[in-house]
Amino acid sequence: EREWYSGARKLGEEDMVIPSWSTIYSRFVIRHRVFILVLLIFLLGGGGWLARRVTLAAKITDYYPSLHPHVRLYQEFPEMLKLTNAVVVTVTVKDGTIYTNETLGKIHRISVDLLDTKGVNPFEVMSLTTPRLKDIRVQDGSINIMPVVEGPEHPQSPEALARIKNAVYTNLGIRGVYVSPDDKTALIRAGFWDGMAEPRVVFERLQALAERERDANTEVEFTGNLALAAWLIEAAPQVLLLLLISGGIAVLLAGQMLGALPGAVLVFVVNLVGAICGFGLLGAQRLTL
Repeated sequence: EREWYSGARKLGEEDMVIPSWSTIYSRFVIRHRVFILVLLIFLLGGGGWLARRVTLAAKITDYYPSLHPHVRLYQEFPEMLKLTNAVVVTVTVKDGTIYTNETLGKIHRISVDLLDTKGVNPFEVMSLTTPRLKDIRVQDGSINIMPVVEGPEHPQSPEALARIKNAVYTNLGIRGVYVSPDDKTALIRAGFWDGMAEPRVVFERLQALAERERDANTEVEFTGNLALAAWLIEAAPQVLLLLLISGGIAVLLAGQMLGALPGAVLVFVVNLVGAICGFGLLGAQRLTL
């Protein structure tokens, strides 16, 4: 009988045996096994139903602590604190420089197509050919502010190409930012409104633009949070398959450790119950995975 009890102590001539909490819990479960079974079925059913609400996070802002005062300020004034959902496209030439009509045309077409992308903030699209990038010149006591590339939709004369290169070298914030120091790479930046851009749509559009503008002498690459989110969404089935394979291996290892298949099944069932309840809690709070 002492095998079922622990913590025995002596009070005078009598021994008072105090059962442990694990013993009390085990006896409670055994005595009320029907109630515990019904409760477990209810938890699994409710957890499985609520787990249907759980989705994969597509926005980088889902990872921010929502109650932090800085994050709350960002959510209230996103236009003041700029954007976190931005993509960067680079156009690189292998031979020569970017100061050619062919390369400037590629930069201009990509910039225009990004302006037409759903969810983009038109004030956050910047490249060498956008009008917001200015060439500031002081001449004859006056200040002239003009776009770096005037009429980017039309071919540029040799004099105009020379002026564009001079503007890149003489204006701060262009060379080293939108044009690489070796004049072989141009950068295009596009910002998207939080919650308005669909990662997979943006990713597919970037892929199409890069494929269209690539040639033997030009390479187009892109990156950004939206591209990463779209890749994670596309990779989700492979990740799920990896988790299932890992779970199967874990069950086999547990069976070998416990020496019998029922032990492995028990380990699997316990972890399955925990997983369903965990996903159910995420769904109940409408959180993302």
